Amino acid sequence: AGGEGGLSWVEERIRNGDPEAIKNALTFLTLQASPERSLALLQELAAREDLEAEGRTAVLNAFGALPGTEGGEFLLATAGDPELDETTRLAGLRGLWNQPMDDQLAASLEGVFRDEGSTSMRIEALRMLASGEATPAGIDMRQVGVLDEDPLVRAEAIQLAAMQPGEDTHAWLEQRLLEDDSLDVKTAALGAMVYQAHYTGSGEAVLGYLSMARKLTDDETTLALIAQGEEMVGSFDPRRIDLELEQDAQFYASMAKYTEGAASRDFSRQSRQLRGFIQALRGSAR
Repeated sequence: AGGEGGLSWVEERIRNGDPEAIKNALTFLTLQASPERSLALLQELAAREDLEAEGRTAVLNAFGALPGTEGGEFLLATAGDPELDETTRLAGLRGLWNQPMDDQLAASLEGVFRDEGSTSMRIEALRMLASGEATPAGIDMRQVGVLDEDPLVRAEAIQLAAMQPGEDTHAWLEQRLLEDDSLDVKTAALGAMVYQAHYTGSGEAVLGYLSMARKLTDDETTLALIAQGEEMVGSFDPRRIDLELEQDAQFYASMAKYTEGAASRDFSRQSRQLRGFIQALRGSAR
């Protein structure tokens, strides 16, 4: 509301290293100021060595919201810089969520997924590729969920695959639950089956697997998750998809129309992902 005076006041606080201003106002300033002004400020902040981790993450997020190509190029360079620590590289990769997902970015993310040694980096790239904004040429979530050597990556791929339309999703998840030796993968598969039963019913088999899991552990956190899963399966309501997911998808689609830039892309992404999840659920219910 302060116009140019307000922007200048915020910019001065950011240049003076105010951690709250950097964390909470930098992306807003990037969206409101001219691209040239925002780029100059971000380049200055990126070169500083006195920023704490939260401040550096805020700078990288703001680079993602920057119009034009400079922001995405800087973030890709950050994510691929072997001289940087993994936390900074991962923050650079996450900043790309604010960029438009075109085929060129999708190809870069596919390269990160295939060539990167870090589990966290590969999982983040996989999540972005599953956003539905661009179609990667060689990533099949089900194939990754079966064949990838990293069990944490397999577990993530299974959860992502369960949210995408596909045939015999329930049977595929049950196969992963029974055939994969990794506890992380088994947990991911069973969790996805719980969500399906919560929205589509037919949860008798899922309750049986939860009962088996209860007998195999005395960990209080795990038992609480099992109890939560049983409650979710038991609370099935045939109206839930229409009254919850459909309305949420429509809400995010409406918000996308009234916003622009990174915010609009984020709302559109959430609406699109919910639409895919709805299709997946209705397909598994048939």
